[in-house]
Amino acid sequence: MDVGICKRCGEFEGRCECGKGRILLNSEKRRKVSKFLSGILRHFGEEFGIEVDEEGWARVEDVLRVLKERYGIGRKHLELIVKFDKKERFEIRNGKIRAKYGHSIAVNTAWSEGGDIPAKLYHATSPENFV
Repeated sequence: MDVGICKRCGEFEGRCECGKGRILLNSEKRRKVSKFLSGILRHFGEEFGIEVDEEGWARVEDVLRVLKERYGIGRKHLELIVKFDKKERFEIRNGKIRAKYGHSIAVNTAWSEGGDIPAKLYHATSPENFV
């Protein structure tokens, strides 16, 4: 879904109530940026000069530099991606951002919400990706 901002309605996903809001990211670009953001925070940040600390945090400033170069987006775009992410994959705090789960890099996830990890975990994937 598109995300945007309206002087009257504030930040929105889809359409604002008054219909006069400005779309900042259409759904396709939002999806692309969100997937890339997941990648740099969970798997390959180092390739883009993003340092992810032991608890998964990276400096928002560094992430924005890469997102601006690659997608032409700024802070408000990033904030809307985080705010309206239905799976709540990301969090921003004190000038830093992190992915909450799904890392392939070494990250201490003792801070993760949840509880005990079940004996079996499932992940949806298409048959051609199954190895």
